[in-house]
Amino acid sequence: MIITQISKADIKPDYWNGGKTFQYFISPIRAQYSDKDFDFRISSATIEKEPSVFTRFDGYQRFLLMLDNDLEIQRNGIIETYQKHEILKFDSSDDVESYSLGMDFNLMIKKEIENVSLKISKGQEAFNASILCVFTLFPTFLKINDQVFTLGISDCIIVNNMKKEKVNFQNDRLAIIGMW
Repeated sequence: MIITQISKADIKPDYWNGGKTFQYFISPIRAQYSDKDFDFRISSATIEKEPSVFTRFDGYQRFLLMLDNDLEIQRNGIIETYQKHEILKFDSSDDVESYSLGMDFNLMIKKEIENVSLKISKGQEAFNASILCVFTLFPTFLKINDQVFTLGISDCIIVNNMKKEKVNFQNDRLAIIGMW
């Protein structure tokens, strides 16, 4: 099991047509976002203009939620509204235009990867997923098995658990938990 801790303070932003994007993790490590050759990508982005068009990626599903604001979008011609921290799951080849400003969390993952889930949670749980992602919404102490981690706002931990061992997880504040 490999645990990788990523601090937002260590990430340099890139730019997209609507603001900045902060890439926390991409797999495989040598993959390039622009080449669309990755299995999954974990990022956070600012939406700094209205309207802004989300980048399309054929062959991927996407999970997105706003960290600081509600989200109003038009997806494939239909207006949709999501509350702050409400998870939007969509096909990344959809036409999506945002009419909201703020900061979001994104998980982009190949469609053929199965059993993907994303939720907001705190407390104690046990997992046996191949990959576990924890993205913090507040400063927090996180315990994974016997290891304790201190994380700031918008920090991330990736647990690579390819043997699918049982992972005991304890979090004292709400965080975004992704697993597959």
